[in-house]
Amino acid sequence: MIQLESVNRPKSLRRIGSPAPNAPWLLAALLCVACSARTPASTPTGDSSATANRTASIQTAGIQRADGTEVPNLADVKAEILEFHESGEWESQVDEVSARARARLDEELETATRPAIVLDIDDTALSTFAVQRSLGFGWVPDEWDEWVRTANAPAHRGVLELYRHAIRNGVAVFFVTGRREHLRASTERQLRDAGYGRWVKLHMKPDDYDKSSVIPYKVAERRSIEEQGFEILVNVGDQWSDLDGGRARATFKLPNPVYHRP
Repeated sequence: MIQLESVNRPKSLRRIGSPAPNAPWLLAALLCVACSARTPASTPTGDSSATANRTASIQTAGIQRADGTEVPNLADVKAEILEFHESGEWESQVDEVSARARARLDEELETATRPAIVLDIDDTALSTFAVQRSLGFGWVPDEWDEWVRTANAPAHRGVLELYRHAIRNGVAVFFVTGRREHLRASTERQLRDAGYGRWVKLHMKPDDYDKSSVIPYKVAERRSIEEQGFEILVNVGDQWSDLDGGRARATFKLPNPVYHRP
């Protein structure tokens, strides 16, 4: 049976709704935010309703919809994401999920003959927060490619420890990423510079891949790993599309409040 585990949303981000599946993949988590209304501050005694509404509007800086829900101000959403990262809570939650993945890997090793794990790269093995922040949490393809080619990306420490634990225990490591093939050399450099020194194979999306979702590609790559005789014990990613489609005994979802990739 496949077991799916995930990290809970941080309190500061729970009012940010999940984007529609076909939303633009990077800004979706910033813009599709009308799933629940913020609770306005209590009204001081003697304030008129107009004054109270105006005060609540200033405090939330959002737009009230006719159905009572609110579209929050984009600057506020970005500030919440920045605080989630800078407070250390993001990395702490990655550590927590990664520790559970290590424990599950140890359990599954007892019955596996040719064990393997699958790791996503962006915001799983590596943090892309620096470039996301520099782009204002927007999506600029040329700038992204330039960052991959020229910059280093720090490892998420919990995932790096999971990787090292797998290597120490003779588990084959596969990376299955949504990055395209033309970035292979730069991606390999970033992985090695961050501490991921070896792996069995790095699976990259073909440059001519034109489907709206990465799920068919990622499922096919995991199937190809199984066809080589490996048993994928653990699959870790920051997107549901990294995990959907099975082909792993257990899957683990890392937090990512910045974007949604279908």
